[in-house]
Amino acid sequence: MSDENMTLAEKLRAKKAEKEAAGEVEKPMTLAEKLRAKKEAAEAEGKPMTLAERLRAQHGDDAEDDDDDGDELPEEEATELESAVGEAESKFKALIRKVKLTDLASNITQLGNDTTELPAQIEAVRDRGYAYRSYLEYKVDVLEEQWKDVDEDLKNWVENESAELEDELEQVERLVERLTGAGITARAQRLLGRTQSALEVLEEKIEAAEEHIEDQYESIQREVNNTKRQLTEMNWIMDMREEASFDFGAAESVFLVAKAEWDDGKDKPDGLIFLTNHRLVFEQKEKTGKRFGMFGGKETQGILWEAPIDTVEDSIASNKGLLGGKDMVTLKLGAGAPYAEIVVEVKGGVASKFWAKQIKRMATGNAEDERAIEPDPELIERLQNAPTDCQVCGGKLPKIVAGQSEVECMYCGAVVRI
Repeated sequence: MSDENMTLAEKLRAKKAEKEAAGEVEKPMTLAEKLRAKKEAAEAEGKPMTLAERLRAQHGDDAEDDDDDGDELPEEEATELESAVGEAESKFKALIRKVKLTDLASNITQLGNDTTELPAQIEAVRDRGYAYRSYLEYKVDVLEEQWKDVDEDLKNWVENESAELEDELEQVERLVERLTGAGITARAQRLLGRTQSALEVLEEKIEAAEEHIEDQYESIQREVNNTKRQLTEMNWIMDMREEASFDFGAAESVFLVAKAEWDDGKDKPDGLIFLTNHRLVFEQKEKTGKRFGMFGGKETQGILWEAPIDTVEDSIASNKGLLGGKDMVTLKLGAGAPYAEIVVEVKGGVASKFWAKQIKRMATGNAEDERAIEPDPELIERLQNAPTDCQVCGGKLPKIVAGQSEVECMYCGAVVRI
Protein backbone atom coordinates (compact mmCIF):
# COMPACT_ATOMS: atom_id res chain seq x y z
CA MET A 1 0.00 0.00 0.00
CA SER A 2 1.38 3.43 -0.97
CA ASP A 3 1.76 6.22 1.59
CA GLU A 4 -0.92 8.22 -0.25
CA ASN A 5 -3.58 5.55 0.46
CA MET A 6 -2.60 5.04 4.14
CA THR A 7 -4.70 6.55 6.91
CA LEU A 8 -3.01 8.69 9.55
CA ALA A 9 -3.24 5.84 12.11
CA GLU A 10 -1.65 3.42 9.65
CA LYS A 11 1.16 5.86 8.91
CA LEU A 12 1.86 6.30 12.64
CA ARG A 13 1.92 2.55 13.21
CA ALA A 14 4.27 2.05 10.26
CA LYS A 15 6.59 4.80 11.51
CA LYS A 16 6.65 3.25 14.98
CA ALA A 17 7.44 -0.17 13.48
CA GLU A 18 10.40 1.31 11.55
CA LYS A 19 11.81 2.91 14.70
CA GLU A 20 11.42 -0.29 16.70
CA ALA A 21 13.17 -2.26 13.96
CA ALA A 22 16.03 0.25 14.05
CA GLY A 23 16.22 0.05 17.83
CA GLU A 24 15.27 3.68 18.27
CA VAL A 25 12.25 3.08 20.50
CA GLU A 26 12.86 2.30 24.16
CA LYS A 27 11.12 -0.88 25.27
CA PRO A 28 8.15 0.01 27.53
CA MET A 29 8.16 -1.17 31.14
CA THR A 30 6.11 -4.24 31.94
CA LEU A 31 3.30 -4.10 34.49
CA ALA A 32 5.47 -5.87 37.05
CA GLU A 33 8.32 -3.40 36.46
CA LYS A 34 5.98 -0.41 36.84
CA LEU A 35 4.50 -1.86 40.05
CA ARG A 36 7.92 -2.55 41.51
CA ALA A 37 9.20 0.93 40.62
CA LYS A 38 6.17 2.66 42.08
CA LYS A 39 6.20 0.46 45.18
CA GLU A 40 9.90 1.09 45.80
CA ALA A 41 9.40 4.83 45.45
CA ALA A 42 6.44 4.77 47.84
CA GLU A 43 8.32 2.67 50.38
CA ALA A 44 11.29 5.03 50.21
CA GLU A 45 8.94 7.89 51.11
CA GLY A 46 7.17 5.77 53.73
CA LYS A 47 3.83 6.10 51.94
CA PRO A 48 1.64 3.09 51.03
CA MET A 49 0.20 3.09 47.53
CA THR A 50 -3.52 3.40 47.05
CA LEU A 51 -5.27 1.58 44.25
CA ALA A 52 -5.71 4.81 42.29
CA GLU A 53 -2.02 5.67 42.62
CA ARG A 54 -0.97 2.27 41.40
CA LEU A 55 -3.32 2.50 38.43
CA ARG A 56 -1.86 5.90 37.53
CA ALA A 57 1.59 4.38 37.76
CA GLN A 58 0.57 1.73 35.27
CA HIS A 59 -1.57 3.75 32.86
CA GLY A 60 -0.76 7.42 33.35
CA ASP A 61 -2.95 10.27 34.51
CA ASP A 62 -5.56 9.52 31.86
CA ALA A 63 -6.55 6.28 33.63
CA GLU A 64 -10.15 7.45 33.88
CA ASP A 65 -10.42 8.53 30.24
CA ASP A 66 -12.15 5.79 28.30
CA ASP A 67 -13.71 7.85 25.53
CA ASP A 68 -12.58 5.53 22.75
CA ASP A 69 -15.08 4.71 20.05
CA GLY A 70 -17.30 1.70 20.32
CA ASP A 71 -16.43 0.21 16.94
CA GLU A 72 -16.55 -3.53 16.70
CA LEU A 73 -13.26 -5.43 16.41
CA PRO A 74 -12.00 -7.96 13.87
CA GLU A 75 -13.13 -11.48 14.65
CA GLU A 76 -9.78 -12.72 16.00
CA GLU A 77 -9.33 -9.71 18.30
CA ALA A 78 -12.94 -9.90 19.39
CA THR A 79 -12.55 -13.56 20.37
CA GLU A 80 -9.43 -12.83 22.41
CA LEU A 81 -11.08 -9.85 24.07
CA GLU A 82 -14.22 -11.80 24.95
CA SER A 83 -12.11 -14.51 26.60
CA ALA A 84 -10.07 -11.94 28.54
CA VAL A 85 -13.19 -10.12 29.74
CA GLY A 86 -14.64 -13.43 30.93
CA GLU A 87 -11.46 -14.16 32.86
CA ALA A 88 -11.54 -10.72 34.45
CA GLU A 89 -15.16 -11.26 35.57
CA SER A 90 -14.30 -14.64 37.07
CA LYS A 91 -11.32 -13.23 38.90
CA PHE A 92 -13.42 -10.39 40.29
CA LYS A 93 -16.04 -12.82 41.62
CA ALA A 94 -13.31 -14.86 43.29
CA LEU A 95 -11.84 -11.74 44.91
CA ILE A 96 -15.23 -10.73 46.36
CA ARG A 97 -15.03 -13.64 48.80
CA LYS A 98 -11.31 -13.24 49.43
CA VAL A 99 -11.74 -9.56 50.30
CA LYS A 100 -13.86 -10.55 53.29
CA LEU A 101 -10.93 -12.68 54.51
CA THR A 102 -13.43 -15.41 55.39
CA ASP A 103 -10.87 -18.22 55.06
CA LEU A 104 -8.50 -16.36 57.36
CA ALA A 105 -11.25 -15.66 59.90
CA SER A 106 -12.27 -19.33 59.76
CA ASN A 107 -8.67 -20.45 60.36
CA ILE A 108 -8.39 -18.14 63.36
CA THR A 109 -11.65 -19.45 64.82
CA GLN A 110 -10.49 -23.04 64.32
CA LEU A 111 -7.15 -22.28 65.95
CA GLY A 112 -8.95 -20.82 68.97
CA ASN A 113 -11.14 -23.92 69.25
CA ASP A 114 -8.15 -26.25 68.90
CA THR A 115 -6.25 -24.37 71.61
CA THR A 116 -9.11 -24.46 74.11
CA GLU A 117 -9.80 -28.16 73.45
CA LEU A 118 -6.23 -29.33 74.12
CA PRO A 119 -6.53 -29.61 77.95
CA ALA A 120 -9.53 -31.95 77.68
CA GLN A 121 -7.76 -34.05 75.04
CA ILE A 122 -4.68 -34.38 77.26
CA GLU A 123 -6.85 -35.36 80.23
CA ALA A 124 -8.55 -38.00 78.09
CA VAL A 125 -5.28 -39.68 77.12
CA ARG A 126 -4.15 -39.55 80.77
CA ASP A 127 -7.39 -41.31 81.72
CA ARG A 128 -6.43 -44.04 79.24
CA GLY A 129 -3.21 -44.54 81.20
CA TYR A 130 -0.52 -42.77 79.19
CA ALA A 131 1.80 -41.53 81.94
CA TYR A 132 4.60 -39.71 80.11
CA ARG A 133 5.25 -36.39 78.30
CA SER A 134 4.32 -34.27 81.32
CA TYR A 135 5.60 -31.21 79.45
CA LEU A 136 2.34 -31.16 77.48
CA GLU A 137 0.34 -29.83 80.44
CA TYR A 138 2.76 -26.92 80.83
CA LYS A 139 2.88 -26.34 77.09
CA VAL A 140 -0.90 -26.09 76.86
CA ASP A 141 -0.98 -23.52 79.68
CA VAL A 142 1.52 -21.38 77.76
CA LEU A 143 -0.46 -21.72 74.52
CA GLU A 144 -3.68 -20.66 76.25
CA GLU A 145 -1.98 -17.54 77.61
CA GLN A 146 -0.49 -16.72 74.21
CA TRP A 147 -3.88 -17.14 72.58
CA LYS A 148 -5.57 -14.81 75.08
CA ASP A 149 -2.98 -12.16 74.22
CA VAL A 150 -3.61 -12.22 70.45
CA ASP A 151 -7.19 -13.46 70.00
CA GLU A 152 -8.92 -10.07 70.16
CA ASP A 153 -6.16 -8.35 68.17
CA LEU A 154 -6.46 -10.90 65.38
CA LYS A 155 -10.20 -10.38 65.08
CA ASN A 156 -9.72 -6.60 64.98
CA TRP A 157 -7.00 -6.87 62.33
CA VAL A 158 -9.21 -9.07 60.15
CA GLU A 159 -12.11 -6.63 60.50
CA ASN A 160 -9.98 -3.55 59.72
CA GLU A 161 -8.08 -5.10 56.83
CA SER A 162 -11.31 -6.43 55.34
CA ALA A 163 -12.96 -3.01 55.56
CA GLU A 164 -10.05 -1.37 53.72
CA LEU A 165 -10.06 -4.05 51.05
CA GLU A 166 -13.80 -3.69 50.52
CA ASP A 167 -13.32 0.04 49.85
CA GLU A 168 -10.88 -0.82 47.09
CA LEU A 169 -13.15 -3.59 45.86
CA GLU A 170 -15.77 -0.91 45.07
CA GLN A 171 -13.29 0.88 42.80
CA VAL A 172 -12.49 -2.36 41.02
CA GLU A 173 -16.19 -3.16 40.73
CA ARG A 174 -16.81 0.10 38.86
CA LEU A 175 -14.06 -0.77 36.39
CA VAL A 176 -15.49 -4.27 35.86
CA GLU A 177 -18.96 -2.84 35.27
CA ARG A 178 -17.61 -0.36 32.70
CA LEU A 179 -15.64 -3.14 31.04
CA THR A 180 -18.56 -5.54 30.72
CA GLY A 181 -20.87 -2.70 29.66
CA ALA A 182 -18.58 -1.65 26.80
CA GLY A 183 -19.24 -4.77 24.75
CA ILE A 184 -16.61 -6.29 22.50
CA THR A 185 -15.26 -2.96 21.25
CA ALA A 186 -12.12 -0.85 21.11
CA ARG A 187 -13.32 0.92 24.29
CA ALA A 188 -13.42 -2.45 26.05
CA GLN A 189 -9.88 -3.16 24.84
CA ARG A 190 -8.61 -0.06 26.56
CA LEU A 191 -10.62 -0.69 29.74
CA LEU A 192 -9.37 -4.28 29.89
CA GLY A 193 -5.80 -3.34 30.73
CA ARG A 194 -6.84 -1.01 33.54
CA THR A 195 -9.26 -3.58 34.92
CA GLN A 196 -6.69 -6.37 34.86
CA SER A 197 -4.19 -4.13 36.62
CA ALA A 198 -6.74 -3.18 39.28
CA LEU A 199 -7.56 -6.85 39.87
CA GLU A 200 -3.87 -7.69 40.24
CA VAL A 201 -3.33 -4.82 42.67
CA LEU A 202 -6.30 -5.88 44.78
CA GLU A 203 -5.17 -9.50 44.80
CA GLU A 204 -1.68 -8.42 45.93
CA LYS A 205 -3.18 -6.39 48.77
CA ILE A 206 -5.35 -9.31 49.89
CA GLU A 207 -2.32 -11.60 49.96
CA ALA A 208 -0.29 -9.01 51.85
CA ALA A 209 -3.07 -8.62 54.44
CA GLU A 210 -3.33 -12.39 54.87
CA GLU A 211 0.43 -12.78 55.27
CA HIS A 212 0.58 -9.95 57.82
CA ILE A 213 -2.15 -11.46 59.99
CA GLU A 214 -0.91 -15.05 59.62
CA ASP A 215 2.52 -13.93 60.83
CA GLN A 216 0.92 -12.88 64.13
CA TYR A 217 -0.25 -16.39 65.03
CA GLU A 218 2.05 -18.64 62.99
CA SER A 219 4.11 -19.75 66.00
CA ILE A 220 0.98 -20.63 68.00
CA GLN A 221 -0.45 -22.54 65.04
CA ARG A 222 2.76 -24.52 64.69
CA GLU A 223 2.85 -25.52 68.37
CA VAL A 224 -0.85 -26.40 68.46
CA ASN A 225 -0.38 -28.63 65.41
CA ASN A 226 2.65 -30.28 67.03
CA THR A 227 0.68 -30.92 70.21
CA LYS A 228 -2.25 -32.41 68.27
CA ARG A 229 0.19 -34.68 66.44
CA GLN A 230 1.71 -35.80 69.76
CA LEU A 231 -1.74 -36.52 71.18
CA THR A 232 -2.61 -38.58 68.11
CA GLU A 233 0.58 -40.61 68.64
CA MET A 234 -0.14 -41.05 72.37
CA ASN A 235 -3.66 -42.32 71.66
CA TRP A 236 -2.27 -44.73 69.04
CA ILE A 237 0.20 -46.05 71.63
CA MET A 238 -2.70 -46.73 74.00
CA ASP A 239 -4.65 -48.37 71.17
CA MET A 240 -1.73 -50.76 70.57
CA ARG A 241 -1.46 -51.42 74.32
CA GLU A 242 -5.15 -52.33 74.50
CA GLU A 243 -4.85 -54.59 71.43
CA ALA A 244 -1.72 -56.35 72.69
CA SER A 245 -1.81 -60.13 73.05
CA PHE A 246 0.03 -60.00 76.39
CA ASP A 247 -0.55 -58.45 79.80
CA PHE A 248 1.28 -55.53 81.38
CA GLY A 249 2.50 -55.40 84.95
CA ALA A 250 0.49 -53.53 87.57
CA ALA A 251 3.07 -50.71 87.71
CA GLU A 252 4.20 -51.03 84.09
CA SER A 253 3.69 -47.97 81.87
CA VAL A 254 4.08 -47.94 78.08
CA PHE A 255 6.39 -45.17 76.91
CA LEU A 256 6.67 -45.80 73.16
CA VAL A 257 5.37 -48.19 70.51
CA ALA A 258 6.45 -48.46 66.88
CA LYS A 259 5.77 -50.70 63.92
CA ALA A 260 8.87 -52.83 63.50
CA GLU A 261 10.53 -55.81 61.85
CA TRP A 262 12.78 -58.14 63.84
CA ASP A 263 15.89 -59.14 61.89
CA ASP A 264 16.11 -62.70 63.20
CA GLY A 265 18.33 -63.79 60.31
CA LYS A 266 15.61 -65.78 58.56
CA ASP A 267 11.86 -64.98 58.56
CA LYS A 268 12.15 -61.31 59.66
CA PRO A 269 8.69 -61.15 61.27
CA ASP A 270 6.72 -57.89 61.29
CA GLY A 271 4.97 -56.52 64.32
CA LEU A 272 5.33 -53.94 67.09
CA ILE A 273 8.09 -53.05 69.50
CA PHE A 274 6.95 -51.83 72.94
CA LEU A 275 9.17 -49.78 75.23
CA THR A 276 7.91 -49.66 78.83
CA ASN A 277 9.46 -48.67 82.13
CA HIS A 278 10.03 -52.40 82.79
CA ARG A 279 10.98 -54.01 79.47
CA LEU A 280 11.29 -54.10 75.70
CA VAL A 281 8.80 -56.42 73.98
CA PHE A 282 8.56 -57.50 70.35
CA GLU A 283 5.07 -58.68 69.40
CA GLN A 284 4.58 -60.34 66.05
CA LYS A 285 1.44 -58.95 64.42
CA GLU A 286 1.00 -59.88 60.77
CA LYS A 287 -0.62 -62.25 58.32
CA THR A 288 1.56 -65.35 57.88
CA GLY A 289 1.45 -68.36 55.58
CA LYS A 290 0.41 -66.41 52.47
CA ARG A 291 0.84 -68.23 49.17
CA PHE A 292 3.19 -66.48 46.77
CA GLY A 293 3.40 -63.74 49.38
CA MET A 294 -0.07 -62.50 48.45
CA PHE A 295 -2.92 -65.00 48.94
CA GLY A 296 -4.46 -66.68 51.96
CA GLY A 297 -2.61 -66.87 55.25
CA LYS A 298 -3.75 -66.25 58.82
CA GLU A 299 -3.44 -63.44 61.34
CA THR A 300 -0.58 -64.14 63.74
CA GLN A 301 -0.12 -62.22 66.98
CA GLY A 302 2.06 -62.98 69.96
CA ILE A 303 5.28 -62.17 71.83
CA LEU A 304 8.48 -63.36 70.13
CA TRP A 305 10.87 -61.93 72.73
CA GLU A 306 11.03 -59.61 75.70
CA ALA A 307 14.00 -58.16 77.56
CA PRO A 308 14.00 -56.46 80.97
CA ILE A 309 14.86 -52.79 80.55
CA ASP A 310 17.76 -53.10 83.00
CA THR A 311 19.45 -55.64 80.69
CA VAL A 312 19.93 -53.01 77.96
CA GLU A 313 23.61 -52.12 77.87
CA ASP A 314 23.48 -50.07 74.67
CA SER A 315 21.17 -49.16 71.78
CA ILE A 316 22.77 -48.13 68.49
CA ALA A 317 21.03 -46.43 65.57
CA SER A 318 21.99 -46.97 61.93
CA ASN A 319 20.52 -46.54 58.47
CA LYS A 320 20.75 -49.30 55.90
CA GLY A 321 19.24 -50.28 52.59
CA LEU A 322 18.80 -48.19 49.44
CA LEU A 323 19.70 -44.56 50.22
CA GLY A 324 19.71 -45.42 53.92
CA GLY A 325 15.95 -45.86 53.95
CA LYS A 326 15.88 -48.52 56.69
CA ASP A 327 16.00 -47.22 60.28
CA MET A 328 17.77 -49.92 62.27
CA VAL A 329 18.28 -50.21 66.05
CA THR A 330 20.82 -52.66 67.43
CA LEU A 331 20.32 -53.64 71.09
CA LYS A 332 23.27 -54.82 73.15
CA LEU A 333 21.87 -56.89 76.04
CA GLY A 334 23.33 -58.33 79.20
CA ALA A 335 22.52 -61.12 81.60
CA GLY A 336 18.82 -61.94 81.93
CA ALA A 337 17.99 -61.06 78.29
CA PRO A 338 16.95 -63.70 75.73
CA TYR A 339 19.74 -62.72 73.30
CA ALA A 340 23.08 -60.92 73.56
CA GLU A 341 22.15 -58.77 70.54
CA ILE A 342 18.85 -57.95 68.84
CA VAL A 343 18.42 -55.96 65.62
CA VAL A 344 15.07 -54.38 64.69
CA GLU A 345 13.96 -52.04 61.96
CA VAL A 346 11.58 -49.37 63.24
CA LYS A 347 8.98 -48.37 60.65
CA GLY A 348 6.20 -45.89 60.08
CA GLY A 349 8.43 -42.86 59.61
CA VAL A 350 10.09 -43.29 63.02
CA ALA A 351 13.78 -42.36 63.16
CA SER A 352 16.13 -44.99 64.56
CA LYS A 353 18.19 -42.26 66.27
CA PHE A 354 15.12 -41.18 68.22
CA TRP A 355 14.29 -44.73 69.30
CA ALA A 356 17.86 -45.60 70.26
CA LYS A 357 18.04 -42.45 72.39
CA GLN A 358 14.70 -43.11 74.13
CA ILE A 359 15.68 -46.72 74.94
CA LYS A 360 18.84 -45.41 76.62
CA ARG A 361 16.83 -42.82 78.55
CA MET A 362 14.42 -45.44 79.83
CA ALA A 363 17.22 -47.89 80.66
CA THR A 364 19.03 -45.23 82.75
CA GLY A 365 15.82 -43.99 84.41
CA ASN A 366 15.97 -40.53 82.82
CA ALA A 367 12.61 -40.91 81.07
CA GLU A 368 10.87 -41.05 84.46
CA ASP A 369 11.32 -37.26 84.67
CA GLU A 370 8.57 -37.02 82.03
CA ARG A 371 5.97 -38.73 84.20
CA ALA A 372 2.65 -36.92 84.50
CA ILE A 373 1.04 -39.80 86.39
CA GLU A 374 2.98 -41.00 89.40
CA PRO A 375 2.63 -44.66 90.41
CA ASP A 376 0.31 -45.38 93.32
CA PRO A 377 2.58 -45.57 96.44
CA GLU A 378 0.36 -48.24 98.03
CA LEU A 379 0.53 -50.32 94.85
CA ILE A 380 4.31 -49.99 94.72
CA GLU A 381 4.57 -51.13 98.34
CA ARG A 382 2.29 -54.11 97.69
CA LEU A 383 4.34 -55.13 94.66
CA GLN A 384 7.60 -54.80 96.57
CA ASN A 385 6.22 -57.03 99.33
CA ALA A 386 4.48 -59.48 96.98
CA PRO A 387 5.95 -63.02 96.91
CA THR A 388 7.85 -64.08 93.80
CA ASP A 389 7.94 -67.79 94.64
CA CYS A 390 5.04 -70.13 95.38
CA GLN A 391 4.79 -70.83 99.12
CA VAL A 392 3.53 -74.36 98.41
CA CYS A 393 5.89 -75.76 95.73
CA GLY A 394 8.55 -73.05 95.47
CA GLY A 395 7.89 -72.45 91.78
CA LYS A 396 8.31 -68.97 90.28
CA LEU A 397 5.02 -67.06 90.27
CA PRO A 398 3.73 -65.24 87.15
CA LYS A 399 4.12 -61.48 86.90
CA ILE A 400 1.41 -59.46 88.61
CA VAL A 401 -0.72 -57.42 86.22
CA ALA A 402 -2.81 -54.31 86.80
CA GLY A 403 -5.75 -54.81 89.17
CA GLN A 404 -4.65 -58.25 90.28
CA SER A 405 -5.15 -59.17 93.95
CA GLU A 406 -4.16 -62.84 93.67
CA VAL A 407 -2.04 -65.05 91.42
CA GLU A 408 -2.16 -68.77 90.64
CA CYS A 409 0.97 -70.91 90.56
CA MET A 410 1.27 -72.58 87.15
CA TYR A 411 3.12 -75.54 88.65
CA CYS A 412 0.89 -76.66 91.52
CA GLY A 413 -2.28 -74.58 91.10
CA ALA A 414 -1.99 -72.91 94.48
CA VAL A 415 -3.60 -69.44 94.72
CA VAL A 416 -1.44 -66.81 96.38
CA ARG A 417 -3.17 -63.66 97.59
CA ILE A 418 -1.30 -60.34 97.28
